[in-house]
Amino acid sequence: MTDGGHSGGDETDMNLPVKTAPLFSVIIPTYSRPRHLRLCLQSLAGQDLFPERYEVIVVDDGGGVDLNGIISSVNPMKIRLLRQINSGPAAARNLGADHARGQILVFTDDDCRPPPRWLSNIALHFETVPDSVLGGNTLNSLPENPFATASQMLISYLFRYYNSETDRASFITSNNLAIPGEIYRDAGGFDEVFPRPGGEDREFIAKLLNRGHRVFFSPDNLVEHGHSLTFPSYCRQHFNYGRGAYHYHEKHTRRMGGNLSPEPLSFYSNLLRAPFEKGLHGRSFLISTLLVLSQASNAAGYFFEKWKNSIPGG
Repeated sequence: MTDGGHSGGDETDMNLPVKTAPLFSVIIPTYSRPRHLRLCLQSLAGQDLFPERYEVIVVDDGGGVDLNGIISSVNPMKIRLLRQINSGPAAARNLGADHARGQILVFTDDDCRPPPRWLSNIALHFETVPDSVLGGNTLNSLPENPFATASQMLISYLFRYYNSETDRASFITSNNLAIPGEIYRDAGGFDEVFPRPGGEDREFIAKLLNRGHRVFFSPDNLVEHGHSLTFPSYCRQHFNYGRGAYHYHEKHTRRMGGNLSPEPLSFYSNLLRAPFEKGLHGRSFLISTLLVLSQASNAAGYFFEKWKNSIPGG
């Protein structure tokens, strides 16, 4: 069911057993962030759907924190906890999907907080277009953090650039993604060659499009994203995105028989202008500089991974 074998996992059922198949299975990979996970689960418990219409699957990606207390404290949701050795978010999502009982698989991250109508809005979409894939938007919940602000501005820019036609989207992030289980299985799940966050969601969407599946982007269906970043973690994040981009480009070359065309110069100039157009109260130059840094870190990660994979046994 996956492009690479996942590590397997131990399952612990919490709360009431699921007697009938729920409409949604919400899958959350997590790694040693219990405070974030608690807030995420509390937000999911506040959904305006009836609790029997969804289950939540938390996949502990080899973190060293006992999550049972957090999970058992959240009611009235049906929550299952799976565990695997540390293998990355792609493998964790695949493990969660393998155990899902819902018709629609919904993915978010442990540092996200979905608003009350999140699942209801997703349900409305699938009532209208059942055989499709739906991605939603993200909202930075840490506007005072310049690194989080810059990362969100980059993502928002990519949403606008690649999803100008919302019914023909090509850029969706895995922290706000809904997909019927059958379509997910047809695509083979997330590719586990991506061991760290970055690139695996882009590769997944490319596989779906290559198979002729319709991908929609819903800019109004938001989740709050609270990823606090520092200068080192910001650089590391985008360095890892570059490493993932190398694998994405390699897979695209094999799948399509040709290299990806580089983005035009206007792509980068418009990106750097975006903070000034937003009017960030005197921080525009800082955020624009951080966007330059993100692209430099991304390029460094790409060429590092290319060099690493050129070494025999690397």
